[in-house]
Amino acid sequence: PIGFNDDGPGACGASLLSQLTTVVVEGSYVVEVAGFQGATGSFQLDLACTVPQQDPSVAAAQANAPELQCSQTASGDTSSLLGTTSVFGGDAPEICYTVTLSSRTLVNISTCGAADFDTVIRVYDRDLLDVGLLRTAQVAANDDHDGKCGESIEQTLHSKVDYEAFAGRYLVCVEAFGAATTRSGNVNGGSYAVQLDCTSVATGSGSASGGSNALWAIPV
Repeated sequence: PIGFNDDGPGACGASLLSQLTTVVVEGSYVVEVAGFQGATGSFQLDLACTVPQQDPSVAAAQANAPELQCSQTASGDTSSLLGTTSVFGGDAPEICYTVTLSSRTLVNISTCGAADFDTVIRVYDRDLLDVGLLRTAQVAANDDHDGKCGESIEQTLHSKVDYEAFAGRYLVCVEAFGAATTRSGNVNGGSYAVQLDCTSVATGSGSASGGSNALWAIPV
């Protein structure tokens, strides 16, 4: 489940009633109402929806993000972004790429051995960004690779993300760790190459059966 609740918050007015607030993207969802420990009875289910607004700077960053394909390397230089405000991650400005996956995939995104500064990689779900959910859109990130890149001092400051992603659109951003500028006033960053490798994840088949609980399919 993407969300559930047993005894809801005080807004319910009674501790044994339920209230759930969750974030969803466009699609069809099933809402199930069941009694605790098999209890049964009558109920009323209320549904309220609010559509967040997307920040214009986020929309512009997505529109300008070039496509990064599997097995492809993209090069960039964040030191050219002096005066640019960070949109997504930390204080240092970022360069972002769009990644589109057609099936469930294990993605490996790396700047290992290919940057002259301390990199950070962040991965965002573009569907969540599209509906203004920046705070919950980050699905993966890495600063220092935790031994995945190599053991040299330079390599320990590089980044590597391993993430199992579902089909969809993602935004991959490269930025520098730390402040937006150095003490000398230059951009905190430099040149890099980011590599994207993909491995398909096999999905099995199966069946599911339901009980006597009440179910509703709700399009959003």
